[in-house]
Amino acid sequence: MSGARSRRKGANFEREVAGWFRDLGFDGARRGPHGMQRDDEADVEGTPWHIECKVGKRPNPRAALKQAEEATDGRPVVVVMRDNQAPGSPKRDWVAMPWSVFVGLLIAFLIVSKSLTAEQFAEYLKDLAK
Repeated sequence: MSGARSRRKGANFEREVAGWFRDLGFDGARRGPHGMQRDDEADVEGTPWHIECKVGKRPNPRAALKQAEEATDGRPVVVVMRDNQAPGSPKRDWVAMPWSVFVGLLIAFLIVSKSLTAEQFAEYLKDLAK
């Protein structure tokens, strides 16, 4: 694939991912400013996370996470990836993130889904540890 075509595919995927975040309520989600991109700019901006997007035959999650961790402005890092798929096969999108980011999302989910206060959640964790 030519360099221009590859960049176009990546830019299209970044716009698509930004759209997913807008659909989830992150109204400010947008493709990051490429071209004059600062080192701390993510592929998708306007979210609480530093989001890197990778699309290709074999996206490398470790390399993508390393790139995001080196570039983040302090936000937790998330990598959204898509494998190239054969014509007619379903899309395969996936996410890579450090364990600490996953745990933070899990805690937020548990608090919201159980309608817990911080104190109740701390008690919930103690009960789990028993």
